[in-house]
Parts: sequence; structure tokens; C-alpha cells
Amino acid sequence: IDPVVVVKEYGADTLRMYLMFMGPFSEGGDFRDAAIGGLYRFLTRVWDLILNTPEAKETENELKTLNKTIKKVGEDISELHFNTAISSLMKLLNILSSQKSASKETKKKFMLLLAPFAPHITEELWDMLNSRQQQPIRPEGSRPRRLVSGSIHQQSWPTVNEKYLEEEEISVIVQVNGRVREQLTINNEQLTMKKEDLVKLALESQKVKKFVDGKEIKKTIYVQGKVLNLVVSD
Repeated sequence: IDPVVVVKEYGADTLRMYLMFMGPFSEGGDFRDAAIGGLYRFLTRVWDLILNTPEAKETENELKTLNKTIKKVGEDISELHFNTAISSLMKLLNILSSQKSASKETKKKFMLLLAPFAPHITEELWDMLNSRQQQPIRPEGSRPRRLVSGSIHQQSWPTVNEKYLEEEEISVIVQVNGRVREQLTINNEQLTMKKEDLVKLALESQKVKKFVDGKEIKKTIYVQGKVLNLVVSD
């Protein structure tokens, strides 16, 4: 495969992203020029999202997904897991596209996350989004522009808002003598409850109660937010 030919047809960013997406960075991968079109379509959709999608106030789901993506992409880059980082960006794009709107701040953070993988298109989009006069043209028709907002590659990496990483509900596995008997769903407030209170909650379940009735609970083992094990007499 001649990279010059690929760059002429799809652009340098598409080739760059495909090389990082086709498999774990340390293992290489099978280059198939037929599959590179998927990354080109992804970048085209990014262009449409940034310039053509109406701006609106962030939704709760948008903020949760965005912050989880910031955390995931940052961790993946540090571990050279570029393929899974790009996959997370694809998932975020799907969510933002499906809700048919995105805040300007979300668009900016999305571009900052994408910039290490697609430096050229994000530089162009960054300037266009921050310019007073945006021209929603297609990538292949874009023209060099004067950077009025500073290079995207000189901006700070997005920070994670930890409160949006919290799950509203958490599943706690209940075991009796090491065997799974129930799965409790608790909210964030219940997550900090005492072990004794969680045991009482577990014993309200008939699935647990029938294995405990008439037996002595010798020991309780609780890994917060994950598993509760009741050790009972035979």
C-alpha cells in the first residue's frame, strides 16, 4: 500500500487514525484499504457535528458520557491503547449525533480529545468553531484559515468532573457460602450504608432468606459496592 495514494484519496488524518485503530499499537495489524473508508466517514460525521449540529444546553446524559470518555481516552493514551480510545470517541459521536444537538463546550472538548489522532481536521474545526463567521463547508472543500483562537494543540487537556462518573444505581452481588443467590440494586446514597444495614436488606429477599433461615450467620464479608458474602452454618 502506497501511503501517498491513500493520503491523496482520504487525507492524512484518516490514514493516521486507521493505523492507530486497526489493532493494539504494540501488535500492529492487517492493513486493508477497503476498511479505511470507515474512518473517513467518521471524520466526515465529526465535521458535520461540529459545524452543522445545533447548539443547546448540555443534557445529563451528554455530560456523563463526555466525562467518562475524557477519563477513558486519557487513560488509553497513556497506555498506548489508541484503538480503544478511538472506539470511545466513536461511541460519544453516536450519542451526540442521536440527540441532534450539542453544547459548544462539549464540541470543544470532543475536538480536544480527537486532536492527538486527527491533528489537521481538528485544527481547522477549532478555528472555525471559535470564529465569529463559521462556514459549514465539507472537509474536501475547506480552505486554509487564519487561526483566530490559538492552535488546538496549545490548549489544555479536558478535565474530568468526577460527579458525572458516579453511577445512579449499582448492583451488589449477594452470596451465601460463596454461591451467588441474589443481585441487589442500590443507589449512590445506599452505597455508604453500614454492612449490617446491607445484610438486613439482603435478608429481605426470598432468594437469600431460604438459604439462611434456621442457620447461623457466622461471618459477613462485604466489598463495598460489589459483593456481600454471608457465611452460614451447614
